[in-house]
Amino acid sequence: MDPDREGKILWELAPLGTDPAGTQADVSMSGIQFGMAADRDTLYAARIGQGGVSAISLKNGKLLWHTPSPNVGCAWGTAGCSNSQANAAVVIPGAVFAGAIDGHIRAYSTKDGRIVWDFDTAAQPYQAVNGGTATGGTLSGSSQIVAGGMLYVNSGYIFPRAGNALIAFSVNGQ
Repeated sequence: MDPDREGKILWELAPLGTDPAGTQADVSMSGIQFGMAADRDTLYAARIGQGGVSAISLKNGKLLWHTPSPNVGCAWGTAGCSNSQANAAVVIPGAVFAGAIDGHIRAYSTKDGRIVWDFDTAAQPYQAVNGGTATGGTLSGSSQIVAGGMLYVNSGYIFPRAGNALIAFSVNGQ
């Protein structure tokens, strides 16, 4: 929408919740749930339902790339396991981060959507700074946060796998 022309529609994109045949999927489990991210030229969206991250040109609304979410299973087993990506995406120069219900946080190349980093936040317990033990789980809801050269990931949404881990990654992924 053009804010300088009273919200005139500049372009539209078919819902990202449509299946490959072009028919509308179950709207309760498709599309974008918690938000998107953008840089100067591109909008990035993680998708619930079948999962995946898409890049869309802000200039003309064209789909630049779409990378499906890998179906790798869940560290906790099959109960509630899904590769759906309800987590809001976050972008930095060169990478867009998106979490998945399966507990994985991934970095996708902003250039071509290639997965350049993948970490399973639910696969291990974490020694917390207060001396306790934290557990990871589902990534859903709010986005990750990037600040001061660190990526902060809140792992353990209430369903299907609750947890209580706030995990901080440095630039080199440690």
